[in-house]
Amino acid sequence: MRHLSFSSLRVRLIFLVLLATAPVLGLMVYDGIECRAGERVRVLENARQLARCYCSLLEPIALDARQILFTLSQLPESHNQETDFYSKLFSKFLERNEHYTGLSIFKPNGMVIASVPLFTKPTNFGDRPYFQRLLQSRDFVIGEYQVGRISGKSNIVLVYPDLDTTGQIRTVLTCSRYSAPGKDTQVHNE
Repeated sequence: MRHLSFSSLRVRLIFLVLLATAPVLGLMVYDGIECRAGERVRVLENARQLARCYCSLLEPIALDARQILFTLSQLPESHNQETDFYSKLFSKFLERNEHYTGLSIFKPNGMVIASVPLFTKPTNFGDRPYFQRLLQSRDFVIGEYQVGRISGKSNIVLVYPDLDTTGQIRTVLTCSRYSAPGKDTQVHNE
């Protein structure tokens, strides 16, 4: 095997080719890094625009749900936790409002008092993040996007506390709102 030395023509040509291609390779790497950084900025801006768009769609939904839950909290039956009354009222409401997937009233510990769709066994939602935020804020809370345990539909849970005169939570009212793509815009345009 021959020993390659810098004095040989072959080694000099290889070195010359490598020397000539090094700036091009460097520019390619630099361009790739810059392109990736630019793409990252574009992706983040698109995410911000989508979030703003989603918030603008969610605002009228939240206002509507807050008004409904506030109205329900003012009924004397919510203070007395009358299960039959709420089951009938919730059923009638859901029949007329297809974009809602469920209504519930809970005890302050998260146990369901009444709901439509009906829970077949005792159920506690006290561990849900939206419920914990409601306990801390004692105000209207918008939950996360989720798939309902009973309905099996994608929805957003909106939660409102029924407070007594001392500020203690008597009951918690929730509504689940259908949130499939396109549905909210149709409802908003009605």
